Formats: sequence, C-alpha cells, structure tokens
Amino acid sequence: MLPSPYEILSSAPLPNHATARKRPHPTLFSPPPQPAQPSLACLGHPIMAFALLSPTGAVIDDLMHPALLLRAFYLAASLLILVIQAVPALRSRFLAYGPRATEPDAATEPKHQHRQSPITQLLDYAASLQVPHSYFAHFYVASVVCSLFWAWKLHIQNVGTQQQIVWALLLLQGLRRMSESVAYASPSKSTMFFAHWLLGLLFYITINMAIWVETPGHIGPNAFLVPAVITAQMLQHSYHSYLYRVRVESKGYQLPSHPLFPNLLCPHYTCEVVMYALLSLVAAPEGAMVNRTLVCGTIFVATNLGVTAVGTKEWYVAKFGIDKATVPHSTSKHGPDANYACLQRAINHLLRVRLYNYLRTQSILSIYQCHNITAMAAKEATVYILDLGRSMSEKRHGRDQTDLDWALEYVWDKITTTVATGRKSALLSVVGCRTDGTDLAGIIEDAEGYDHITVFSKLKQYLLGDIRNLQQRLKPSKTNDGDLLSALAVAIHMIDTATRGAKGNPLKYDRRIIIVTDGRGEMITDDLEQLTSKIKDPDAPFEITLLGVDFDDSDAGFKEEKKDPQKARNEDILKGFVDDCEGNFGTLSTAIDQLHIPRLKETRPVHSYRGSLTLGDPTKYDATITIDVERYPCTMLAKPPTASSFVVRTDTTDTSDQGAESSAAAADQDPAAADLSSVRNQRVYQVESLTEPGVKKNVDQEDLERGYEYGRTAVHISESDMNVVKLETRQAMELVGFVKAEEFERFLPLSRTNFIVPQRANQPAQLGLSSFIHALYESDCYAVARLVTKDLKPPVLVLLVPRIEPEWEALVDVELPFEEDMRRYKFPPLDRKLAVSGRTITEHKDLPTKNLVDAMSDYVDAMDLSTFGRDEDGNEDEYAKPEDTFSPLVHRVNHVIRWRATHPDSKQHIPDPPEILMKYSMPPAELVASAQKQLDAVKQAADVKKVPPKAKGRGKRQRAERDKPLSGLDVDQLLGNSKRVKIESNNLIPSFKQALSASDDMETIQEAVDGMAKEIRLLISNSMGDSGYQRALEAIRVMRDELTELEEPELYNVFVKQLKEDILGNKLNGNRRDMWWRIKGNRYGLIDSKRSYLSPVSEDEARRFYEV
Repeated sequence: MLPSPYEILSSAPLPNHATARKRPHPTLFSPPPQPAQPSLACLGHPIMAFALLSPTGAVIDDLMHPALLLRAFYLAASLLILVIQAVPALRSRFLAYGPRATEPDAATEPKHQHRQSPITQLLDYAASLQVPHSYFAHFYVASVVCSLFWAWKLHIQNVGTQQQIVWALLLLQGLRRMSESVAYASPSKSTMFFAHWLLGLLFYITINMAIWVETPGHIGPNAFLVPAVITAQMLQHSYHSYLYRVRVESKGYQLPSHPLFPNLLCPHYTCEVVMYALLSLVAAPEGAMVNRTLVCGTIFVATNLGVTAVGTKEWYVAKFGIDKATVPHSTSKHGPDANYACLQRAINHLLRVRLYNYLRTQSILSIYQCHNITAMAAKEATVYILDLGRSMSEKRHGRDQTDLDWALEYVWDKITTTVATGRKSALLSVVGCRTDGTDLAGIIEDAEGYDHITVFSKLKQYLLGDIRNLQQRLKPSKTNDGDLLSALAVAIHMIDTATRGAKGNPLKYDRRIIIVTDGRGEMITDDLEQLTSKIKDPDAPFEITLLGVDFDDSDAGFKEEKKDPQKARNEDILKGFVDDCEGNFGTLSTAIDQLHIPRLKETRPVHSYRGSLTLGDPTKYDATITIDVERYPCTMLAKPPTASSFVVRTDTTDTSDQGAESSAAAADQDPAAADLSSVRNQRVYQVESLTEPGVKKNVDQEDLERGYEYGRTAVHISESDMNVVKLETRQAMELVGFVKAEEFERFLPLSRTNFIVPQRANQPAQLGLSSFIHALYESDCYAVARLVTKDLKPPVLVLLVPRIEPEWEALVDVELPFEEDMRRYKFPPLDRKLAVSGRTITEHKDLPTKNLVDAMSDYVDAMDLSTFGRDEDGNEDEYAKPEDTFSPLVHRVNHVIRWRATHPDSKQHIPDPPEILMKYSMPPAELVASAQKQLDAVKQAADVKKVPPKAKGRGKRQRAERDKPLSGLDVDQLLGNSKRVKIESNNLIPSFKQALSASDDMETIQEAVDGMAKEIRLLISNSMGDSGYQRALEAIRVMRDELTELEEPELYNVFVKQLKEDILGNKLNGNRRDMWWRIKGNRYGLIDSKRSYLSPVSEDEARRFYEV
C-alpha cells in the first residue's frame, strides 16, 4: 500500500480537485482476493431483509448471507483493480483520471488507427464513457444519506452502543469529506471512467451495511481505539487542507514540503486506510478480533488507494523529475531547491497551454538550426572564366606585372584553396576566353559561334598535377577576338550537364561561375535575357561573380582616366547583367586586397553522440523524461597540416612494387613527387637482455603482457583480470544533478565545447529540449550529466549550459573532472608572510609595496585594450576582437603551401606573412608609447635593474674575462677562503661541481677531474656485484655534462678511454664488463664534435668507441 522511503521523495498534491473529493473513492485496482472464512455470527440479527438463510443453515443459504456477499464484492473489486493495473492497455484507458490521465500506451496500441482490432475499438468506446471528475462529491453525499438511513433503522431496532459508535464515526467521516469536496473544489474539465464512479457509489452504500452485519449490541473490547479513529480523520483533514493551500498559493501543482510527505508518497491515503483498519477493530463481533467484512472493505480501500498512489508517483516523475520520486532526502550540494525549480519549469514549459504556440515557433527554429548543424558540406561545381586576350599581357597603372599575372594571383589562390580541402565533391574547371585557338572539349558539339574559347578541363576534382599543367597553358594570346558571353554560355552548359542526375533532374550542387576580364573585347549581347533566365532558374540557380581589371569603383574611389569607349560600354553591360542575375560585381583590386584576410574553413560537423537525454532510469521506471538529441562540436582546435606523410627519397630507399607503383602515380600527377617517398612505419618491441647487460633484444607482441602506467610504475593486468576491472557501460546521456550558475567554478572545464541539439525531424524532441533549455535559463541553472558516447566507452561528466540566440537555441556541454582528477594546491599569500613565531609580516623585500601596487595598477589601466580600437564611426571600441584575430601558425602554413603549389622552384624566396597575421603579435606601438610614463613609474617603484648578460661558456677562454661582482668585492679573498675544493667521496657530485666553479685555470680543473676519476674507479672496484654501479654511472654523467659545458671535452675523452681500458682489462678488482655494458647502454662514451664543437672526435669515431 505505502511506497518505501527509498522509492519516494515527496508526495502528490491533488491533481485537480481537493483531496476530500478524490482519495476515498474506489479506483479500479486491488490485491488478489484472499480466501475468506464465512461467518454466521449474525443469524439472529433483527434486520433480516437481506438474510436468505434457512433455519437449517443450508449451504446455499450460507453463501447468500449479507456478510459473505459484501466480502465477495470487496475482494472481487480489489482483484479487478489489480488486473486492470497489470494490463497497460486497460490501465491507461480505465484507471487514470484527472490530470494523471494519459493517452493509451503507444507500445500496446496499433500504430495505424485504421488497423485497430474490434477488441481495441470496443475498449476505446468503453473508455469514452466518462463522467465529470466533480462527481466525486456523489460518493460522500451517498455516504451521508446511507448513514442517516441506517441510523433510523438502528434507532427502530434499538441496537447496542457499539453499532451507534461505529455509525457515528462513519457519519463524521462522510460529513467531513462532503464539506471538503465543496470547500476545496476548483473548476476543472477533468473526467473519470463511468464504472469508476459507479464502483465508488457501491462502496460507500455498502460500507454502511458492513458495520452492523457482524456487530453485537454491546460495547466491544476495542472501543478504546475510537480516539485513534478520530485522530486519523483529523490528520487526513489537515493534509487535505495543506495540499489545497499549496495548490492555491502557488497557482498550480507544487511539490509539498510537509514533514511527512518526503517519506510517505500520500500520507492522506495512509490516514484513510488506517481509519478503516481501526474501524474493523472497533466493530469486531463478540469472540473475534476484527470485523471481517470491514477488513475486506479495508483491503479494497488499501488496494484502490495504493494503485492511485502509484499513479500519483508516475505523475510526479513526469512533472517534477525522477529524483523527486526516488531519493527521500537529497544529498545534493545545492539542496533540492535548484533541482525542483529547474525540473518544474522544464515540465511546465511542456504542459502549459499558454506556451504551446511559443514552443511550436521555437521548434521551427530548432529544426532550422539542427539542419544547419547536421547538414553535409554541399557539393560544388565552379568554373573560372579567364580572359586571355592580348590586352591582358600589358602592364598598366604602374604595376610591375601584366594584367594576366595580376589576375592569376586571385585565380591561383582560389583554386589552391579548393585543392587543399581534398574534397572529391568540389569540382573545378577553367575556361579561357579570347584564346588563340578553339577547344570546347566536347562540351558543345557545334563550335560555330564559340571561336577563340578553350575549355582547359572538364569539371573534376583538381589535384597538384592539374595546377602544374594549367600553369603552362594559361598564357596571354596574340588575339583580341572572342566573345566573353559565349564563354559564359559554355560554362553554364558544362555545369548544367555535370550536375544533373541519370533522369535529367538537377542535383544538389552549389553552381558558381567566376569571371575575370579587362572588358576590352567585343561582346554579343543578343542572348543576355536567355542567359539571365538560365542563371536564375529556381531548380538549378547559378551564382555569378565578375571581377574587372581596372573597372571603376566608386567605393574605393577609383576611376580609370582616358578609358577606352568599348571598355566603358562593356563595363555598363556587364554590371547591368550581373545585377539582373543577382550576382556579385567587383574589381580585381578589391578582391586581391581581401586575399590576405584568412578564410575560415567550413567543415562538415560529425556527431559524437546520437541518443537520448534522460532524466531517470527508463529501465526501472515508466515515467522518465527522454529527449532524443545529437551532439556536435562547437569549438575545435585548428591544427596546421603536417609534412609527416612523405620523406625525401634516397638512393638506398628499399621500395616494394606497390610503393614503386604509388610513386609512379604520384610522379604522373606532380614531377616533384618523384623525389618523395611515403613513410612506412614498423613497430618493434624490445626488452633488456638477461644474459647481456645493457643490450636489448626484439620480442614478438604476442609474448608481451599489457601494462598500465601508475605514476612511474608499470602495473601489469592480465587479460582475465581485465574483465573484472573493465567497466561495462551503455550509450546514454543521463542527468545527474543541477548547479546554480553563480556557484560554478570557471576553472573546472577540461575540454572543448559541444552543441547538444534535438534530432532532426523530431518535433517532440525539439519541443522537449526547447522547454528544458528555457527552464535552465530562467532558473539560472546548469545541468550535470553522465555521458557515455558509445557502449563500453568510459563515462565522463559534462556540464550542460543553455544557449539561446534570436534564431536558434541549444545546450553547450563541456567536460568536468571527477573528484579523483582534482589537484588542490596551497600557495602562500602574496600580500603577507608568516614568520616561524606565527607573526604576520606585511612589509618585506619580497612583498610588493603600496607604491608598487599603485604603479602597476596605473600601468595596467594605461595598457587597456578594451577601448583602444575604433569602430566605423570613430568611437572607442575593443582592440583585437576574437573575430578579427587569426592563428598565425595555421594560416601562415596554409599560405605558404598555396604559394608553393604555384611556385615549385625551391630557389624562389617565400613571401613574408600577410600583415593581418602579424598585426596582433605585438602590442600597439601607440599604446606602448602612451604608457611609457606609467612603465617608468613601475621600474622606479620596483627598483628594476638590468642584469649583466651571462657568458655563453665557462671554459678557459672566458675565465680571464669574468666580470667582477656587482659590489666590486672578492668575498673569497676577504674571508681568506681557498678556492681549491677537495673531492669528497661522501659528497661526490656537489663537491665536484663546487671544485669546477671555483677553478680559475686548467691546473685546478685537471685536479678536479683527476679526483673525480679516482672516486669513480673506487666505486667500481669496491662494488659488491653491481651495487655501486649506479652511483658510478651518475658520477660519469655529471662529469660528462660539466666538462662539455666548460668546453673541455678532451679531459673527459681521456678519462673515458682510460676507464674503458681498465674495465675490459679487468684492472678494477675483477671482471667488471657489466659496468661497461651500462656505460654503453646509457651512451656515456666519447664527446663528439656534434655535442661540442671543440671536440676533435667525429661521430663515426664516437660510434666505434662502443665496440669491444
């Protein structure tokens, strides 16, 4: 009957009407009937109108006894309720009422209404027989009327006191519930099933008979429970009154905060069941503990209200969230208020009628945004029409390059940018106009009227070889004949043919035509209208861009003087034509100036998660919030292309047949590729040899076991143990909590951000996610979710932040650390020091003074970039906005790659980076100059002094030129300290370093080296086994590094040669070859010329030194 505290957090408010009119009625479900033992205790009862028993007590008469009939009715009704509860198709139709009523379960109903079976149609018709929910009041009116009727009968029969007490308690219950149904009522359109209402009436009519069919005429032994019955009624009334106040004051349903509600789902139901249970004890007949008829009635009430409580719980889960129905006392850091407010708003957005139209509008916007995010990169078909007439070979207006070379800067940049994407769906072609010959490449069979037009290639994916081939063919011609508009017709026909399907239907392509001309050729304008109509075809539109060489530009303030009349006429014709086609008309000068502005690469987003965003466990609970979502990247780190795919080919490169074929194919595409070879990787596993110290041997991967790094230790985990430690996960995004926005720490995010959007063409998901986003936004909360992108993937915690823009909305997620990932460090305060005695020191040489703090504050204000920029109107604006800054590394590398693609000669100097990439690499000079005064104040306050530059070397060549101390005093000389430091065996390495730092001539350095060499030999010769080898190796390493830095490699080389001879000659107290293998393994051999330019030892000689 009662949900456990583990399952229930809070109980239900009255869904529509006051509790007084809801809970005491029979629903339709109860537990299975228990076998009842017939009792004939009332055979001598004075009221025999319903008794059909014979004096002999025949069995058939016993079965028709009123007590048995009432018990059978209550138990049968309970069983019926349980059956309906167990069948989803019946439960959704006949059980739920009021706001808890739901549509029939989609899982149990046919998907197509016209295929419904006769049984389904019959059930739907029966479920349509509804009565107003306000008919609950009829139950209590019937109860009061029956109580008065039986009071009159009892008075005539002059029955005992016990019957009068039980009757009075039932009458009090009926009067109270009837008054509550009137006082706590509210307007509602809710309905309930007709049989529901009829069963409730029968219960309240018959329960008044149950009090006398077994009750004797005297006061029973359980009469002392009467105060308990009254107490239960009073408590129920207080709960009903409280729920009514909650609903009225909040103008809607809210989670109750009464002390009992967090532990009992519906304490007002509990009170009613307790009351009937106590009545069955008070009305117990003589010789019995309980009134069995009232016990059966109590079972009916408990079953009915228990099932209703289950429905209330599901309603709460759907309305306020699963956490409110599964955790009795929230242990969230932020308490239940944040969860409650957020979930309440989320579901209210779904249910409130006043927001439905708004959500429908938002769903359209969500569909638009989702479509934009998930749409694949469009296919492209681009044709460049390039004017190659003789007039393009001239240099004009002080330029040091011809008009064609100037135009090719733009064309090459665009083509190489497309080639760099590597997209097979980006088709390119180049058509030349005013060429010496005519070659339409089969695009148009009849070449008449298309003279001096050359199609250099059909539409295809361009590669580096195509660029090389095109470079050789794009040369100015020796003629000015040729019609530009005819070349445009060829381009349109080529694109139209290539972008149609097998059935002739236009495919989804971005059709672009880019024209570059100086406008000095003759044009035939008879077909302009037909060209315009074809370009503006709604089924397959074209985008036209025309760039003119030295065309007039009023925006740039350029007007060509003494312009050729034919060019002026062509300019007007072309400008009007492009305007009619709704295309882009500009000058080549403007286009080339914009080439230096980096272009952001549009990438096709790929979803990293496609599944459900859930609130609650759908495998355990039916009432969970589930929204179908997709996850796409919001920001990603842009990386420059690498050059690791190829290496320079050498004569000794061993290539396979496949590699030779690949190289040959690459050479056909690009001659420069013949000097390159693809990189081949080979994985080799090595372990230290147990028989040969310092030597590693190769092993197969199958002979190795997997290990995992834990600190500096490799932990081995066998395959059998992996099944134990491996976490089995399933793909899901589950909400686990909420946090207030102002309480979220900004240092917690660990990863890049992603968008969470509803799945495409899923309007319920769009409505649900829109409501959830607005709920988070209005409550100023963030959500925390557990994300598993794929089955068996490790889970991560993500923070979900609402993002609402005028035309779209989404959730933005970022990964959060687990508790084990947190590293909390404590740093000393910056404004004070703590002495050993505990005293706080605020003035110290390491602490900034007030003057320094003020000076630094002024300097920071003077270097403020937020107002240094200027907008279009000359007003103060932010300097170096994020949208105006670009990654120098990424765009510079791409810029060089594009340039080298069209300039293969390695002797050509790579151009300088574009100014836009270097603009923000240094602070503005004007700002630095204006802040110089504040900077000088900082230097003065901080007493900044320039440190003398450190000598590059510490060798003998710099010793005579060492600078004296800043104070001019030699402390060692004043104190009489000797500069010679003895090498101590118990402090070997520090004493050696001190000896070198104190040495001034070669004699002292040699003495320190000899002392160190002696100690190393002693460590080796006195070592028990290999116990002293590690200390000796460390000493050798330090000697090698220090002498290299001192630029005295020869001293070390002499030492290590002698050491090798002593070890191999067994001169260090026996066989010490293991030590030599360790020296070899650590590469502590000779210092070669590569490591120190002063060493006469070559690399080959140093390599041969390790040989034995």
